[in-house]
Amino acid sequence: MQEFFKQKNKRLSTVVVIGSESGGKSSVVEALIGHDFLPEGIGIVTRCPIVINLHQLKINAFFHKNGNNAPIPDFAVFGHLPGKKFENFEDVRNEIVEQTNVLAGFGNDISDEQIILDIYSSKIVDLTIINLPAIEKSLKLINEYISNDNTIILAVTRAVNNFNYSESVKLARKIDPNENRTICVLIKIDLLNGNRNAIDIPTKKFIL
Repeated sequence: MQEFFKQKNKRLSTVVVIGSESGGKSSVVEALIGHDFLPEGIGIVTRCPIVINLHQLKINAFFHKNGNNAPIPDFAVFGHLPGKKFENFEDVRNEIVEQTNVLAGFGNDISDEQIILDIYSSKIVDLTIINLPAIEKSLKLINEYISNDNTIILAVTRAVNNFNYSESVKLARKIDPNENRTICVLIKIDLLNGNRNAIDIPTKKFIL
């Protein structure tokens, strides 16, 4: 998927990730970026938009300036903590949880206020990824984000579901009926039964 975005990067600006509760959105985002850093748990975990700005470290900036030729480790900086650099991505996860509670309170409430996170790495492309709360709790919020014609809609759905009834796919098709800027990501391919093949799923674009 990274290679796809690398090839299309000149005309892409923002990727908005949508999906159902516990539907694998966060895992897809982490796989794309190459780090585990999003909150885990049962039920509603993402409770506010998480805007992740990816910055590719260029060759001339890849090594420490002290001359020891040690590669610069991947790191992250939060918009609400601009002076603090996070190199441990478990700490990034914990900070997201804490800031979510600040913005949305404790429990299952949803906030439309954003958590801004910048990630720097030599292994990513320059891109903005927005991970949104589950469709079940934030339909209006999601519509606002994916209605922008400059966004790519990344609709995450389980391969074991009836594809045409997938909430993320239905919503993406409503906003982008010709699928000009929609990519469907199928997860849990291994759970498909013997009578169904992922290649048979009726969509123009999908990533396994």
